[in-house]
Amino acid sequence: GENAVQQANIRAQAQRIAFEAELEGTAARRAVELTHLKQLNEVEVASQKAMGEITTKKFASTVSAISPPVLRAMARAGPEAQAKLLKGLGLQGYLLTDGNTPINLMDAAAGLIGAGRATPAS
Repeated sequence: GENAVQQANIRAQAQRIAFEAELEGTAARRAVELTHLKQLNEVEVASQKAMGEITTKKFASTVSAISPPVLRAMARAGPEAQAKLLKGLGLQGYLLTDGNTPINLMDAAAGLIGAGRATPAS
């Protein structure tokens, strides 16, 4: 009887030790995984920050490379020439104006939408 009780206690203690060891191993794996994810996130943030700085510098150098006389010529050029000049500079979605002429955005939008349609002769 007493041996059976001692064996049961020893088995219970062995199971408890095994369970605690497994729990500690799981906690250690989770800690390593969390550290790894934090490092990956830090690398991603640094990468995005660097890309943002590169983009900003590229835009600033492109704009600074364009002299005021070139900007005036672009503003006075027709829409097709403006589009070609901007495309050549790698810029998209910009509108050039001389600063004195008001822009009717409704007509500009209608012109863009209707650009592909044939207009009826009157």
